[in-house]
Amino acid sequence: MRGNVLELVRVIASLVDLPEPIVEIGSFQVANQPYPSDLRPFFPGKQFIGCDAREGPGVDRVEDVHALSFADGSVGTVLMLETLEHVADPIRALQQVRRVLRPEGFAVLSSCMDTPVHDHPSDYWRFTPQGFDLLVKDMSPRRVFAQGHPLFPHTVAAIARKGGSESVLEPLDEAVPRIPGTLTQEVSPRIAPDPFRPLGASLGPDETDKYPELMLHVCFDRILALREEVDRLRAELTHRDAATGGIRAAFRALRGR
Repeated sequence: MRGNVLELVRVIASLVDLPEPIVEIGSFQVANQPYPSDLRPFFPGKQFIGCDAREGPGVDRVEDVHALSFADGSVGTVLMLETLEHVADPIRALQQVRRVLRPEGFAVLSSCMDTPVHDHPSDYWRFTPQGFDLLVKDMSPRRVFAQGHPLFPHTVAAIARKGGSESVLEPLDEAVPRIPGTLTQEVSPRIAPDPFRPLGASLGPDETDKYPELMLHVCFDRILALREEVDRLRAELTHRDAATGGIRAAFRALRGR
């Protein structure tokens, strides 16, 4: 779990009274991660059920997200954080989420777009903000946020409600964009604070200098080019050192005659 996502959950939990039971899909707590992944402290006093496809730390019951065993309309809130990229059929999974949610229940989702492959145990997908909006299109009201450059975000997130008042989500419109991306180690401090932004929002005039490149592969290409140049210079220095050593040996030989 990344730090910006943990802060997103904290902000949502502090501003929206998420109904119980709170069911987390993908609750397996992977060892040796830079940030904690236990979400229970954000929901003190509320019934919390951790579910995953395998047994392990943080898992209360094993569930297949494509065929959840929860009864229709029996769940207050579903959390799927940093999980959907590992789900074989995300559309079917969200159909199941909508089925088990009670009227006016919530789904809170997050996933990645610009993130390396990470098998926990498998890694299938990357989501754009519009892709996330498509996943929750049958729920309203809803909010979709992205963090990073609007054309190439590193994080996407959504909170969607199964009916009910729009006003419940309005406090998030101001609070979520203030979450700084530098809480996560994957974000360079050079582009701080890198806030979440609503779906469709673009960079402001004061932000353009923070994103000198739009696409990660362009940056990576430049890194590779720099590495090639460093290797070339090292080889040239090695060759010069060898040549200089040969000249010095010749001088020593002449002096010895």
